[in-house]
Amino acid sequence: MLKSVKVPISEIEEGYILDEDIIKDNVLLLSKGMVITAHRKELLAHRKSVRVVMDIVVTDDYLDESLKDDCVIEFSDETKAEICSRLEDLYENAESGQAVEAAAGISDTIVNDVMSKDGVGINLAALKVSDEYTFKHSVDVAAMAITLGKNMGLSKESLTELGTAGIMHDIGKIKIPNEILNKRGKLTDGEFRIIKSHPVYGYQMLKDMDVVSENVRRGILHHHERYYGGGYPANIKGTTIPLYARILCVVDVFDALVTDRPYHKARTLVDAIEIMYTMCDHFDMDIFKKFLSSLIPFPIGSVVTLTNGVKCQIVGINEGYPLRPLVKNLEDGETIDLATNLDWLSVMIENPGFVQ
Repeated sequence: MLKSVKVPISEIEEGYILDEDIIKDNVLLLSKGMVITAHRKELLAHRKSVRVVMDIVVTDDYLDESLKDDCVIEFSDETKAEICSRLEDLYENAESGQAVEAAAGISDTIVNDVMSKDGVGINLAALKVSDEYTFKHSVDVAAMAITLGKNMGLSKESLTELGTAGIMHDIGKIKIPNEILNKRGKLTDGEFRIIKSHPVYGYQMLKDMDVVSENVRRGILHHHERYYGGGYPANIKGTTIPLYARILCVVDVFDALVTDRPYHKARTLVDAIEIMYTMCDHFDMDIFKKFLSSLIPFPIGSVVTLTNGVKCQIVGINEGYPLRPLVKNLEDGETIDLATNLDWLSVMIENPGFVQ
């Protein structure tokens, strides 16, 4: 199968066909479609890699379909249907006790899944319950918060509360006009002030309901506070910010970055993490680091393509190096450690992000 792949210059051979123009100092050296000769290879010496067309042999002979990552939360179709039904109840009865009961039911479902596993990691593709953003974001945030909370040692009761706060953290947005929520362009100062009111709206909707704890309410109220100040609505900082809110702040920002929205395309996992590092003043860094260690971008058993065009299956995770796992080359069955194998250090997983 002919495929366009990026190959390190050291691995380029004569006879390969260029799949990009080669330009140096604004001068076209080689054109896309040219066959690489010895002389033309010399003209590529200034490059680290080049895109070429290669005949890639793809086979499933080495694919192990029994491999599965038991540490990843993954909902059955029945569970997804149940969650969606409860979410519909939640938003149809947002200002009644039924909404809290629906949120707590969803949270309890996720907590039971998380608690049934010895170790837990987060892979958003496995959580998807709906294409509808509000539903997806609510469940993503709750599931990631619960997973993170378990890895922080929280009790089952606290995890259920945290998950309930996660499901309902944006419930106040039902008071915000849709034309502001879904605006594609930059918000005006006035529109942003309206958006910033949603945590207060959410708190006020729940403050007189005995079925919801103050911990849940305060988690919702303060999930946009910043650890070093400057957040809203109260501009509190440090551990004055409730624990649930500090956890929700991290997972809420992450999910917003890796999800398509009217005003931006989804970022890759790597880009999202890099952006969050530039936002360190927002987060409790102990929680942020624990969150990063909980991510599983490439679950065991998933199939990925490397930047050199090689199709591989994930067969192991390197703790501390989530983007450099152990992979099995599906062309020859060789197991490669992308973190330590010197011959493969220049190769990465293409477009790293959550694998479907």
